[in-house]
Amino acid sequence: NSPVTKQAIDAALATASVGAGTLACGVNSAPVCVDMKKAEQTEFVLPDCQAEAFRTLLIYLHTGSYQLSCDILPGLVAVAHGFEIHHMVQSCLDFAACNITIDDVFPLLILLELNLFNESVERLVDIVMLFCDNNAEQIVMTTAFCDLPDSVARNLLSRKSNLPEIEKFRAAYRWAERYMVKQGHKGKDSLRDVMQKLIDSIDFNKMSTHDLIKVVLPTNSVNSDVMSQVLNRDYQTEEDAPPIPNISLTTDTSSVVTTNNTVCVQHHNHTGFTTTCTTTSS
Repeated sequence: NSPVTKQAIDAALATASVGAGTLACGVNSAPVCVDMKKAEQTEFVLPDCQAEAFRTLLIYLHTGSYQLSCDILPGLVAVAHGFEIHHMVQSCLDFAACNITIDDVFPLLILLELNLFNESVERLVDIVMLFCDNNAEQIVMTTAFCDLPDSVARNLLSRKSNLPEIEKFRAAYRWAERYMVKQGHKGKDSLRDVMQKLIDSIDFNKMSTHDLIKVVLPTNSVNSDVMSQVLNRDYQTEEDAPPIPNISLTTDTSSVVTTNNTVCVQHHNHTGFTTTCTTTSS
């Protein structure tokens, strides 16, 4: 017969209390009250976890293998990090470094905006942004760039890539035009107002005077005070500076025209009038 110890008594009491709605967490632990209804649950909600990513994790745990695709990378990296499956995290990062394409990068950028909550996802962000830096010109020239949220577009244009500032401006201008077209008749902002969302991402001081006058100025999308300051940068005083052309500084050369379900953005530049139109749903 073994001597009865306090630990044994505690364990017996804890075990006996399970039927009354408590659960023992260990020999030396006090009974913990639990909700018996929750204990009978068969479905549980995992916050901040993408269903497809978790399904992939379960497949891996059951079979030892899984298929990767760029669209589930952010969610899978996050959930693998949460369960401390470090080799899966590394596999995802290696896959991203070797397989991201221009088409993949846009949905990835949007998904990463939603999954920035652990260091592994931040490592994935670094890989994706390095790809963006190395392919900046191709990325900003695509139509998909113009459909990015302003926070993502601003982040891309703010990067220290090899993309010339004038190309950043052109990309921002296309993005702003697209934004106005999508807003249609509901939009109250002018083109210049919309450009303010991205304008801080562009360093006008790095542009040539030719590009400022021939490309930027005719769009009427930049505040005249900013343009004056940049164009006068090479002169000691304002008196020494030549007058800035009146084109676009005193005249609003951009407008939105809505006819039935068609929305057009019209603007004037040094080559004449151009119009971008799209059909909107009623």
